[in-house]
Amino acid sequence: AGRRGARMNRICLVILISMPVLAQQAPLAQQAVLTLAELERLALAASPSIQQREADVRAAAGRAKQAGLYPNPVFGTNGEHVAGGPDLRGGTIGGFFEQRVVTGGKLGLSRKSEEQIRQAAEHMQETNRLQVLTTVRRLYYQALGEQRLISVRKDLAGVAERTVRTSRELANLGRADRPDVLAAEVEAQRAQLAITLAENALDRTWREIAAMAGQPGLRASSLEGDIEAIPMIDAAAELAKVIQENPQLQAAENLKAGADFHLRRARAENIPDILMRGGVRNNRELVRPGVPVGPEGIFDIGVQVPLFHRNQGSIARSEEHTSELQSRGLISYAVFCLK
Repeated sequence: AGRRGARMNRICLVILISMPVLAQQAPLAQQAVLTLAELERLALAASPSIQQREADVRAAAGRAKQAGLYPNPVFGTNGEHVAGGPDLRGGTIGGFFEQRVVTGGKLGLSRKSEEQIRQAAEHMQETNRLQVLTTVRRLYYQALGEQRLISVRKDLAGVAERTVRTSRELANLGRADRPDVLAAEVEAQRAQLAITLAENALDRTWREIAAMAGQPGLRASSLEGDIEAIPMIDAAAELAKVIQENPQLQAAENLKAGADFHLRRARAENIPDILMRGGVRNNRELVRPGVPVGPEGIFDIGVQVPLFHRNQGSIARSEEHTSELQSRGLISYAVFCLK
C-alpha cells in the first residue's frame, strides 16, 4: 500500500507540472514551408548592423576621395600706394593667382591610407554579413532539429499511450497489477511532458528567428530541409580557405597597411610645400611727367622651413598606432587559429 501511494503521488505531481505548460502552449500557425534562403534574405534586409556597416563604407569612401584632392587655388586682387590727382598718380592695381604645390607625395600617401581604411570597412561589412548568416543558419538547423525532436517524441508518446491501454486491459483480465498500470501511466505523462518541453524550445527558437529576420509577427511553421542530410566537409581544406579568405584578418591587414601609410604621411609632413603666387598689375607711378610705368608682372615663391615644428608628436603617435595594430593583427590571427 505504501509503494502504491508513492507511485500515485508521483503521477499526480507529473500531471500538475504538465498541465500549466500544456495550457500555455499555443498551436503552431499553419504557414507555407520556409526555406533557409528565404530566412537569410529577410535577415540581411532587416539587420541594422549591416546597414550601419554600409554607412561606414560610404563614409570611408568619401574620406578616401577627400584625402587625395589638391588644394584649391586662390584668385584675388590687390592694390598698393594708390593715390589720385593729376600729379601724384602713384600706386598699383592688379590681380593675382596663388597656389600651394604639395610636395613629398603627401596627397598620395593620405589617399592610400584612407583607401586601406575603406577596404577594411568593406571587410568588416562582409564580416558582419557572415555573422548574420551564421546566426540565421544556426537557428534554422536548431529549429529543424527541434522540429524533428517533436515528431520523435510524439511517436514515443503514442507508444506510451498504447502501453497504458494494454496494461489496463491486462489488469482487467487479472494478468497485471495496479502498480504496473500506474507505472505505464507515469511514462505516458512523461512522454507528454517531453513533447511540451520540445515545443517550448522550438517556440523560443522561432522567436529568435523572428528577431533576426526583422519580422516580429513571424510564427512557427514547417521548415524545408533534412536534418540527417549532413554534408561531407574536408576540414583541413576548409580551414585553409577560411584562414586565407577570413574578412576579419583581411581587415586587420588593411588597417595595418593604412597605419603604415599614415606614418609615412606624418614623416613627409617635414617636407615643406611650395607657395607660389603670381599676377599682373598696372603700375601708375610716373617715370617722367605724364608717362606711367604701365603693366608689370609679379611673383612670389616661398617655403615653410621646419625649424621648430617638425610634426614630432604626430610621428610618435603614428608609430605607436602602427605597432598596436600589428600586435592586434597577430593576436587576432593566433586566436582565430586556436579556435
